[in-house]
Amino acid sequence: MITIEILQLLKQLEELVENTRYIALLKLTFGLDHDEFFVLVNRIRASLPEDVKRASNLTRERDRILETAREEANHIIEESRAEAGRILEEARLQAQRLVDQSEIVLMAKEQARQIVASAQEDARQIRRGADEYARDVLTNLEAVLAKAIGTIQRGKEKLEESLEEVPVGSARH
Repeated sequence: MITIEILQLLKQLEELVENTRYIALLKLTFGLDHDEFFVLVNRIRASLPEDVKRASNLTRERDRILETAREEANHIIEESRAEAGRILEEARLQAQRLVDQSEIVLMAKEQARQIVASAQEDARQIRRGADEYARDVLTNLEAVLAKAIGTIQRGKEKLEESLEEVPVGSARH
């Protein structure tokens, strides 16, 4: 996100100077060498640390991982609900068959209760597994992003140090 901001700011600077060319045509120049300005902006863009450029890729990768994790978690939840529904329907059918056999009605009710409880427990465990997987993906993503942010901050600090070393008003060629 910071990389995108840096690149957007450089583009805005270029547009600002581009707009001042119209003023220069009216003989209201401010002592700005437009060509040199654009060369310097392009040099800044080219000298951005690779880590800053990779941060943009990491942001896209993070979004892709999050979307994949959401889709997978939703898929797991849907599968667990379908499986729970299938198990419950199976339990209902089995319970009905057992009721039909009058000599084992009590046993059928108990078995149906156990099947329903088992299905509910299975569904709960599947949902928990999906939640844990999503948490793990997000934790890993958080670590990657923290590293990227640290790299970006170090890059900004180096740029700030570089800016402090250049005396104000001097041109750098």
